[in-house]
Amino acid sequence: MSWETALLGTIIFDPASYHEAGDLIPSDFTGYNQLVWAEISHLPQHDNAIDSRAIIESLRNSVDWRRLGGDRTPEEYLATLINDRGATPAVYAKEILDASIRRNLQQNIAMIAAAAVEEGRSIEELLDYSETKIMALRRNRDQNGFSMADLMGLFIPRLEGMLNGTITPIWRPKVLQLQEVISYIEDTETIIVAARPGQGKSSYIRYEFLKEARMNGKKMVIFNLDNDKMDYARAFVSLDSNIPNTKLRNPQLLSAEEMARVRQSAENVAALPIRIEQASGLSALEITRKARELKQKGELDIMAVDYIQQVNNGKQSRNDDVGFSISTIRNFGMRHGIPQFIASQLSRDIERRNGGGNAEPQLSDLRDSGTLEQDASIIIFPRVTWGSAEPVISEQQRFPENMVNGRFLERPIVVPIRFFVLKNRNDTTGATGEIAWNKSTGNYYQG
Repeated sequence: MSWETALLGTIIFDPASYHEAGDLIPSDFTGYNQLVWAEISHLPQHDNAIDSRAIIESLRNSVDWRRLGGDRTPEEYLATLINDRGATPAVYAKEILDASIRRNLQQNIAMIAAAAVEEGRSIEELLDYSETKIMALRRNRDQNGFSMADLMGLFIPRLEGMLNGTITPIWRPKVLQLQEVISYIEDTETIIVAARPGQGKSSYIRYEFLKEARMNGKKMVIFNLDNDKMDYARAFVSLDSNIPNTKLRNPQLLSAEEMARVRQSAENVAALPIRIEQASGLSALEITRKARELKQKGELDIMAVDYIQQVNNGKQSRNDDVGFSISTIRNFGMRHGIPQFIASQLSRDIERRNGGGNAEPQLSDLRDSGTLEQDASIIIFPRVTWGSAEPVISEQQRFPENMVNGRFLERPIVVPIRFFVLKNRNDTTGATGEIAWNKSTGNYYQG
């Protein structure tokens, strides 16, 4: 049994041991094992289930698999790996890493030896060349660097997997109009959802998390720094049942039929893999420490922080504090393959522009830190878009829900909203058309 087959067999048999493989990359392996590790590396749920059928299908279509030759099919090879499994993946990973470094060292020594016999090179040039080769090996390992061969070893199998359907994006927007701007996100991206109070930043995150957990079974964790736990209970039951939050605050307003729907929704929500972590008073390091524990237990696929200005790191200025928070959480997500939704406040400047209520957001409206704009992959601004600060009757008539007993409500419960995507590192930017948002339930009317 080789170290490589023992590690691969163990992880395929027991996906929860994946995190013990550290930072191994495809080129650390040899032969068929290199291809198998590349496939395992880009599967989206390492700690939950490794779909052997997806691996087999991708390997069967792989040009590299056929180029290696041999008479074993991918099915036969994976069966061999599983039979060779062991019990100490951390030890196996270290041995594989050591062997990889030795191979790279031997290659560099050969290149140095070849350079040493070339005529025309001075001793100083030769020593500089040798030092560069050795230091590059050390530096790449210290910084978890990737050669282009490593990157292509991940990129092509991923591309082929997306073509044949064995790999799916970790998240697509559930608000359909938003899909016209954001097609999907990768598993290392940071999405900032920024708005003034009452404009729907937290509501939008809860909507996306409920839909994603229900449709795709992703394990979602919200680090809550702003709301009481009962607020979350009411919000998710209201989303699921479509019964206004105000009635859940005063159950005497509920009819018998509505109470039955509430009980059913409570059962529906209880079955979803969504976890709320009360994070009031926590620092960014404490949040990422808890997130790391959840990831290692297989209980975290996508996380949210609601909201970033409430994280307290003890820095002297708010800018420094918020900057440290977003950088720490982003770096955690990139290292562990966890996309992060970060709720953020906006400054009051947006309310002072263009008469207040209908001003379009700008990136400069992000509150407390330019680091938010710098570190985010995507920045989404939900914005209620009445034509004026106070909606006129003709605007309210667009939404019958705002009329009760022949009179329009002073505080409309259904409002027009647009999503302004002002940064999208890997795709387009732009704004959606108007969408009807029911503030009392958190739902979006997309028909």
